[in-house]
Amino acid sequence: MISDAHCRLPKAAKENFQKAFTNWLLVRFPKLNYEEVIKMIETLPDLEETLAYQQLVSIGKKLGEKRGEQRGTLIGQQKFMLKEIKRFETMNKKGEIDEVVFKKLCAPIRKELKKVKDQINTMINELSNLKK
Repeated sequence: MISDAHCRLPKAAKENFQKAFTNWLLVRFPKLNYEEVIKMIETLPDLEETLAYQQLVSIGKKLGEKRGEQRGTLIGQQKFMLKEIKRFETMNKKGEIDEVVFKKLCAPIRKELKKVKDQINTMINELSNLKK
């Protein structure tokens, strides 16, 4: 039933799964005889063609889009904060603001920037863990 080319399980494990699945189907459909159950297995559509698969893929795409938007927003915030820090650095170098004011302006931005970087790194790590 399961092609050896598509299965990485040892032969004995594969056979046990096939028996367990066939037995489950026989119990699940008690009014069908063995041949009818086997025919049902042989005529199963490809997983990708099933409504359940398509629904799950759709859910996954929506979640992926939402995460992508969140990550994009965080990256935008990060760029804006870095730009503000650079602007304050320039003002400080030109003498438009002194060191004390510079530090007071940059401290909350740097604190928030660290949070944003941590959120981005968390999202990247979660994505890396999903790929494993």
